[in-house]
Amino acid sequence: MVRQTRGGKHLSKSTRAGLVFSVARLQSRLKKDRYSERIGVGAAVFMTALVEYMVAEVLELPRHILLAVRSDEELSKILGQVTIAQGGVVPFVHSVLEKKGKAASAAPEGDTNMSK
Repeated sequence: MVRQTRGGKHLSKSTRAGLVFSVARLQSRLKKDRYSERIGVGAAVFMTALVEYMVAEVLELPRHILLAVRSDEELSKILGQVTIAQGGVVPFVHSVLEKKGKAASAAPEGDTNMSK
């Protein structure tokens, strides 16, 4: 078996698969727990990618929960004083800060005379 290298160094299974979680660690757990007589590397890569994806989805949940709660009138009233950790803030731009439609874009750039 020829291993891929980068600059003379051996690449890990995780690096070759483009994953953050350790493929080798999950493969050793699969072998140790004896789920099957033989466990291929492809199974470990697939399982590691699946676990990594699921963790990423769970970490995104607080943001979605915050947006759902704040957009619903009853839930917002009930959970008004609750802080949702890692939820961020609800996007909001005050109407005074927004540009006015065509009137703002039609004004000449160099005209700063306010006495008209």
